[in-house]
Amino acid sequence: MVGRSVDLAGCVSIHPAWARTMITRRTRHSEPLLFLLLRLLALGCAAVLFCELGIYYTVLLGCGWPQLKAAAHRGQGWSSPPVLRALFLADTHLLGALKGHWLDKLRRMDWYKLQRFEGVFNFTSAKVVTRKGINFVLVNSIALQGDDCSICRKVENDLQQLSLALNCSRQLDPDNSSENCKEKEIFPASAPILLQHFPLYRTSDEECTGEDSASPEEKKLLFREKYDTLSREASNKLLWWFHPRLILSGHTHSACTVLHGNHLAEISIPSFNWRNRNNPSFLLASITAADFTLAKCFLPRESTVCAIYLTTVAVAINLVLFHFHFWQWMMHYLISKHKSI
Repeated sequence: MVGRSVDLAGCVSIHPAWARTMITRRTRHSEPLLFLLLRLLALGCAAVLFCELGIYYTVLLGCGWPQLKAAAHRGQGWSSPPVLRALFLADTHLLGALKGHWLDKLRRMDWYKLQRFEGVFNFTSAKVVTRKGINFVLVNSIALQGDDCSICRKVENDLQQLSLALNCSRQLDPDNSSENCKEKEIFPASAPILLQHFPLYRTSDEECTGEDSASPEEKKLLFREKYDTLSREASNKLLWWFHPRLILSGHTHSACTVLHGNHLAEISIPSFNWRNRNNPSFLLASITAADFTLAKCFLPRESTVCAIYLTTVAVAINLVLFHFHFWQWMMHYLISKHKSI
């Protein structure tokens, strides 16, 4: 449907009917655009607040600290050992262009926060951290590649000294004597929990299960020693030195639980970054000197956040079109066209 209108200069111009209706209504009613802009602003703010803040509370409401079995006996007069609550995450990938995009850069940690992160968590050797009688062995697994570099030699020597001190504290030193354990640091007599980036040696993720495990295609790929996992030799050394009760690792970006020797569990924690997977997760742990229990918590799926933003954009566009009566004109146009046929 086409109409004719004459401008002030006397020139003839042609406008679609819906545009003419828009101009006429705006002139007749002088409806300000302020209310429309306020609606759009409120809609955008609500979407950003929900996607960047509210959705996390919504998803994590069902996530809580796991309960130890000993907690069930507290009401029966059993003594309760001190419980340490810990959160474990891996592969945060704070910076870098790999799999990144401009929107992702807006959501990443800036350089100042990265420096704070490195100052707290980064280390170049190996150390034991003890909290509430629980020993955590932190291993720089990059230095366990067996290439005899200067850092590697230092790390291996530090690990041997730490293992000796831990085993002396637990009376596990095979040559336990006053000389071997003399002047060694004394740790609580509990089996340690091993924390490292690379997983111990395994052939692949084929036996891994769970919604955050590797894809079927990735599970078919064989791991390479010293690249995807530690070497067999380095893995055996860590197990022999520390006799851990639990191993937590990362690097593969996918979840996996492996049993070493049919009793020692190693849990690979997925990447805590949307660039590496659609459903990042982390572990919550309740730990005592003799027991532990774990629970997994998921972040919102990135696809859900993207869908909410796209829906918000679609709603905003429709608000604009409704404001200018575009859909009303479209209905009249289709009806009149149908009648003409």
